[in-house]
Amino acid sequence: MTDLHVHLLAGLDDGPRTWADALAMCRLMAAEGVTRSVALAHQNDRWPLTPAAIRTAAAELAARLGEANIPLAVHPAAEVTATPDLADGWHAGRW
Repeated sequence: MTDLHVHLLAGLDDGPRTWADALAMCRLMAAEGVTRSVALAHQNDRWPLTPAAIRTAAAELAARLGEANIPLAVHPAAEVTATPDLADGWHAGRW
């Protein structure tokens, strides 16, 4: 099973505040049979995260999952708010 929308990246937005919380969430997901997750974060005015920050956090989570022997693959993604300047932001690399 793959979870396509879950906030697992610690400290970035309204997801888990700590890596311990993120790992606890991942353990629960793995116990329920989830093997892959699209770990995303918000990208909007409230949380102006860059693609690089999200990729870095996803890599950190992947490393911690390996260390904790939690069988869950994570893939970085973003939940981008649709705004009139969305296309311009995409082309500029903000999203």
